[in-house]
Amino acid sequence: PFGEDDLSWFLARLAFGARPSARAVDQVRRYLEEVPQSTSFPSGIDLLDHDARDALRATRTPSMVMVGSRDLLTPVWAARRIARFLPEARLEVLPRAGHQLMQERPAEGSDLLDDFVAGLAVASSAMADHLVPPPPAQRDGSWNFLNRHHSSPS
Repeated sequence: PFGEDDLSWFLARLAFGARPSARAVDQVRRYLEEVPQSTSFPSGIDLLDHDARDALRATRTPSMVMVGSRDLLTPVWAARRIARFLPEARLEVLPRAGHQLMQERPAEGSDLLDDFVAGLAVASSAMADHLVPPPPAQRDGSWNFLNRHHSSPS
């Protein structure tokens, strides 16, 4: 029931939550088998030392952190911590999902992302209503903004 290589299937299966498709587990299993250990092992070790706190704090981009409740690679507690470092981040925990959200729950993840982006558009529109519009173009095609002139090319 596990496939050709029981260990690779087991390791791939750990990336998923409840009831992943056999196809998705096999895709991850093949990926794990194809990545040379000479690169995957050192990369995994480097991830343990990676500290992104300063970069996350400096982020000024609207952010959403999605995590599965059964994620063993980035557990919910770690995702909460990541979201706390991002200014005004939104955290979404998908019940019974693992690390491979894009394979396990593509529709739900897509819906959450669409909702997040729609919320940004609403907020952006509301902010735009409070901005002062730029001055109208002058008859010669130039405009004046804070006493700086720009003429359109002839």
